[in-house]
Amino acid sequence: MTISYLARQELFAMLSCQRPSGSTTERRWIQRHIDTLPDCRIDNTGNRIIRIGDAPILWSSHTDTVHQQDGYQRLHEDAQHIVRAIGSNCLGADDTAGAWLMRQMVLAAIPGLYIWHRAEEIGGVGSNFIAMHTPELLDGIKAAIAFDRYGTQSIVTHQFPGLCCSHDFAQSLSSALRLPSLQPDPTGTFTDTANYAGIISECTNVSVGYEGAHTSNESLDLVWLATLLDALLTANFSHLVYKRDPEADIGWLGGGGTYEWESGYDICELCGTQYGVTWESFDSRVFQVCRRCYYDLFGDMVQSEVTSNGAYSMPVPQTGDPSSNLGITTKTRGWKARFKGLIPYARKESNEQCMISEPLKHSIESRTHKKASRFGRKKAEANAN
Repeated sequence: MTISYLARQELFAMLSCQRPSGSTTERRWIQRHIDTLPDCRIDNTGNRIIRIGDAPILWSSHTDTVHQQDGYQRLHEDAQHIVRAIGSNCLGADDTAGAWLMRQMVLAAIPGLYIWHRAEEIGGVGSNFIAMHTPELLDGIKAAIAFDRYGTQSIVTHQFPGLCCSHDFAQSLSSALRLPSLQPDPTGTFTDTANYAGIISECTNVSVGYEGAHTSNESLDLVWLATLLDALLTANFSHLVYKRDPEADIGWLGGGGTYEWESGYDICELCGTQYGVTWESFDSRVFQVCRRCYYDLFGDMVQSEVTSNGAYSMPVPQTGDPSSNLGITTKTRGWKARFKGLIPYARKESNEQCMISEPLKHSIESRTHKKASRFGRKKAEANAN
């Protein structure tokens, strides 16, 4: 399938906008490309919501990008129809591709509940708000399908903090789309649908064709994006298999238990977003870190376990082991240095200082700068001084 001229123009117009969370460019982008859709409404945290028909499916994307500044960027499309940004720190196909797909689906009147979430890149703020304060919006929804995954082969079955989508559902979605290249993938990290894992049966994330997200080498495969759009517009979703129990299957695969986030309203000590998660550290010190920053810091440890064992093997947190509060064990190489690295940036209950390696310090400082909201960045700078 080729993308129509109008849809292509819309896609390039959307990709040209650099949209850090809360920026002026993001606000104008939403007004132009989402608010103009029929029956679009806004909730108290700025999520855009449209309901078409009564299908039990939530379609998910997010409006913000990880650009370092707002404004506009130039684009280049090569002979293989791969798009990249010129002179920018990222393309922003994460998640402009997903937002554009949903716009086309709404225009084609594909049934479902559509949510363009706010502030996903700084901690999943928009979806967290819905899960905590307006869960009735999700009544009757059996599947939450995000368009926010890299590559062309994934229907994600696991996100942080664990199993969020059954293998059977992922297979049935692949069949409905008639895209056999899409297969169950247990190596997901986080997108907004993870916040609904305790409410909705099947919460997944589908590959939309970008690569190198959050880097200057980020690209978008227009051929795959067009193929996926065609599949979405012609699919029959009436035979999807809903198997996972959202109340029982939140724990790590094979862990034999469950774990629920303790989401609060404090500020994440690393990126400055609201809706942090309270963790206990050594000596009963307590700090706040959102799940996005948690996974940025420890996610590669999870990925290494996936690579070596072929599946998630992270344990269920156990009382009494400080490291288990972070979903890792004392046998995981490097966990101690990684954990200690958080403390200088955390809320302290004593004046004790701990050692931190320069590479880790640079990593945390870089992430703090890039992911912070404007308020959070000011807070981080004030703390540093």
